[in-house]
Amino acid sequence: MKKYMTLSALVLASTLALAACGDEADISASDSNTDAGAEETNTDKESEDNSETEAEDGAEVDEGEEVSGFQIGDEVNFNDLSITVNSVDFSEGSEWEQPSKDKYAYIDITVVNNGDEDYTLSSLMQFELVTNEGRSQDITIVSDQDGELDGTIGAGRTMAGQVVFDVSEADYYELIFEEILLSGQAIWEIPNE
Repeated sequence: MKKYMTLSALVLASTLALAACGDEADISASDSNTDAGAEETNTDKESEDNSETEAEDGAEVDEGEEVSGFQIGDEVNFNDLSITVNSVDFSEGSEWEQPSKDKYAYIDITVVNNGDEDYTLSSLMQFELVTNEGRSQDITIVSDQDGELDGTIGAGRTMAGQVVFDVSEADYYELIFEEILLSGQAIWEIPNE
């Protein structure tokens, strides 16, 4: 298990180093969202020469920055993907599976590939959960998990499943999604309920 974690950490570090040199992601709130308070930024070819873009509320946002303020139920456009955090459930485990920290966070997510090409999704490489203090939580797999978010999503297809984290108690959490070779992050606030 330690060899797997060490290998995963090395792959992740290498990927993140490459991502720092990558292009900017195009991240925005979906038009169907009812929460107009979420920030939005576009980093398309027209704005590559500009160092700033306009957020939905008129405030300026640096390209490649994190785009936060998303809530459970918000659909976020991330390049050719539409990502929705549907729900979050917490569990103290079962007789057979116990969290090593305080509890499990089951985050149910739907990802739609709106592009013309297949997309490879990796929950381990692309999703991260941090506490309000910025402490990263451990992703895990449990037997009662309802689907995983790993594999290839064909053009025009949908993948739904859960990403499960072994979490410490916190005031709230932030779910971060990023693409491996692009800079920029979409961030959902996850209340601790």
